[in-house]
Amino acid sequence: MLVVGVGENRVRCRGRRVPDSAAFRRVLIDRVLSGVEDWEARWGTTMSTHLPEDVETLLDEYAARMSVNLPFYHPRYAGQMLKAPHPVAVAGYLAAMIINPNNHALDASQATSPMEFEVVRMLADMFGLPDQALGHLTSSGTIANLEALWVARELRPDTAVVYSEGAHYTHGRMCQVLGVRSRAVPAYPDGRIDLDAAEAACRRGDVGTLVLTPGTTGLGAVDDIHEAITLRERYGVRLHVDAAYGGFFVLLGGPAFEAIALCDSVVVDPHKHGLQPYGCGAVLFADPSVARLYRHDSPYTYFTSDEPHLGEISLECSRAGAAAGALWLTLRALPLRRDRGLGPILDACRRAARSFAARVDASETMTLHLEPALDIVTYFPSLTSMRAVDSVSDALLHSGMKDEEDPIFLSSLRVGAGAFAALHPGVDRDAQSARVLRSVLMKPEHEHNVAWLAERVETLADGVTLRPGDRPEAGSMKPVLIRQHEEMTPPGLLVEWLEEGGIPYKVQHSYKGEALPDPSDYAFVASLGSPYGPNDTHEPSVVDELGLIGDAVEKDVPVLGLCFGGEVLSAVLGGTVERAPKAELGWREIQTDDPDAIPAGPWLEWHYERFTTPPGAVEVARTADAVQAFRIGPHLGVQFHPESTVEIVAHWAGMDTENLAELGIEDGRALLDVAPETEEAAREGAFRLFDAFLEGLRESGKVAGRAGGKE
Repeated sequence: MLVVGVGENRVRCRGRRVPDSAAFRRVLIDRVLSGVEDWEARWGTTMSTHLPEDVETLLDEYAARMSVNLPFYHPRYAGQMLKAPHPVAVAGYLAAMIINPNNHALDASQATSPMEFEVVRMLADMFGLPDQALGHLTSSGTIANLEALWVARELRPDTAVVYSEGAHYTHGRMCQVLGVRSRAVPAYPDGRIDLDAAEAACRRGDVGTLVLTPGTTGLGAVDDIHEAITLRERYGVRLHVDAAYGGFFVLLGGPAFEAIALCDSVVVDPHKHGLQPYGCGAVLFADPSVARLYRHDSPYTYFTSDEPHLGEISLECSRAGAAAGALWLTLRALPLRRDRGLGPILDACRRAARSFAARVDASETMTLHLEPALDIVTYFPSLTSMRAVDSVSDALLHSGMKDEEDPIFLSSLRVGAGAFAALHPGVDRDAQSARVLRSVLMKPEHEHNVAWLAERVETLADGVTLRPGDRPEAGSMKPVLIRQHEEMTPPGLLVEWLEEGGIPYKVQHSYKGEALPDPSDYAFVASLGSPYGPNDTHEPSVVDELGLIGDAVEKDVPVLGLCFGGEVLSAVLGGTVERAPKAELGWREIQTDDPDAIPAGPWLEWHYERFTTPPGAVEVARTADAVQAFRIGPHLGVQFHPESTVEIVAHWAGMDTENLAELGIEDGRALLDVAPETEEAAREGAFRLFDAFLEGLRESGKVAGRAGGKE
C-alpha cells in the first residue's frame, strides 16, 4: 500500500479540496504576498500599460504543458535527485522574486545580500570551517566547482587536478574550460576513490589539487576524506571537496564528513538536500585570502556601501537574490541541526534507503548491488549474466514508468564489468558493462513507503522476461573462454572486440579458485596477464593455468596467450621463461615479420620476464630484449598487452612502486603518456591482431559457426 502521509488528508482551500501540504504552501504564499504588497504600498502603485490579453487561455495552456512532468514530489518518484522544494522555500523564493533583487551588489539587494552572508556562515559552521571562511551562493554545483577549480588553478598554476573515476563528470569538463590538466584515478568497486592510486598520482609532483566526494551522484559513495588528509601534508596538494549531493549529511556525523573541516574548499548544493528550488549551489573557502583573486573594478556598481559586495568575491555577476532569501528563510525554519530541523529529514531518507536495501537483499527476484552509504540504493534483477541484468533492468524501468494504474519511476546506472564482477562474481561477465536500477530516496516520505516500493519492483521484475537476443542462439559460434588472473588485469579491448563482433564469451577468474572448465567447450582460450610467472608453481592459480592450457593444447583447442598467458603457452610447449635482461615497461615498438596480423605497434608492455620460442614454433615478432610473438598450429603467444588500455596499465604502474624504485623510476605512469592518436592506433592494432587470429582459426577449420548471443 502506498502511503502519502499528510497528503492523504485534504482540507478546503479557496473553494477546492487540496492536500493539506498544498494548503500549508498556499497559506505561506498568501502570507508572504501580503508582505510584498504592503511593501509595494509604501512606494505607491504604478499603472502597467502592457497587460496581455487573453492571459487566462494562456495560463490554461501553460498548465496543460506543465502537466506532463513526472511527480518529483511524490514517493512514486524514486529515480533521480529530484524533489519539490519545501513550502517555506517556495514562499521565500516567490516573495523575493517579485522584488527581483540581484545579489551582485548591495545597491541591488539591500535585504537578500545580508541574508546570503548569513546563510554562507551557517553552511561554513555546518562543515566546521574557520570563522573567517569565505563563500557565496552560485546558480549550480557546476558553477561552484568551476570557481573552486579556478581558485585552485590560480593558487597552483601549471599543475594538474586529480579526481576519481566515480566523481561527477563536471570536474573533467570544467578543467577543460579552465585549460587545466586533469587526471582521473581508479575508484574501488563500491565507488570510493582509490587513495593508493591518488597518492601515486600525487607522488609525480605535478598535482596541485585532489578532488574528494562525500556522496557520489551515481552510487552515493563517500570518499575516505579523513584518510586523504595526509596527502595534503605529504605532497602539498589542495583538497577540494565536492559535497554537492552529500554535503548536508555532515549533520549526521561520520569521520569522512568531519574531516571536511580540514579541507581547502567545499561545494554544496542547497537545491538537493537543502530543500531549495533550482538553482542554488554554494562554494566555500577555508582561507579568506582567496578573495584577492576575485579583485576587479566595476565602474557602475559597488558605490552605495563600503561593506563588501558579493560580486567582489564571485565569478558570476548577476545572481538571483531570491535564492538567498529562500535559503535564509528555510534554514531559520529548519536549522542545520542533527536533532531538529534538517537533521531528522536527512535521517529519515537514510533510514528509508537502508530499509529498502534490506528488503532487496532478502528478495529472491532482486539483488542488492551495494549497501547504501547515504540515500541512494542500487540493485538489479537476480539473473545469471551481466547482459541479462542489463536488459531486464532497462525493461523493468520502462515498464514501471508506463504503468498507468500503478506507476513507479526509477533510474538506472551503468556499471563497468570490472566493478560489477568484483561485487557479484557469481554473475557471468559476458558484457563490458551492465545497467542496474538506482533509487534516490531523498524524500522523507519514502520512509513510510519502503514496503510498497520493494513489492512494486518485485512485481515488475516478475512480469519482465528476457528478450530473445539475451539468450544464446542455436547454432551460434562456441563462446571464447577468457582467463583473468587478477582483478586489475581485465580483458579490456579483447572484450570490446568480442562484443563488437557479436562473439559469445565467458570470463573466468583464476584468482578466485573457480573450477577449471573443459576447454573443448570453447572456441578458443584467451589467457591474460598476471603478477606471477609460470615458474611460480607455489601459487595454486599458476599450477591450474599450466594444467588448463596444457589440456587445451592436448585437445587442439586454440590458445591466445597474452603476456603471462603467452609465457604459460611457451612453457607448456617446451619453451622456457626467464628474467629479462631489461624490463619492458610502457610503450614499445616491435619488429614484426607479419605486420598485417601482428602490427609493429607501439604496444603497451609491463613485464620483467620473457619467454623463448618453444620447439616447433615460429618466432613472428621481437624487440632487442625479448621475443614478442610466436605461432604454433592454431596457437599464438605474445609478450605485450594488446588487450590493455592506458587506464589499465596505469593502475599496474601505481601498484608497482617497489620494482620501479629499484629501477630508479619515480612514477611509472609517466611511461604511459602519449597522444590520444597513439592510444587509438593501439586499439586499431589490437583489433587487427584479434581479427587475424580468428580468421586464421576459421580458415583452418578450428572455429565453426557464426557470431551470436553471449553465453
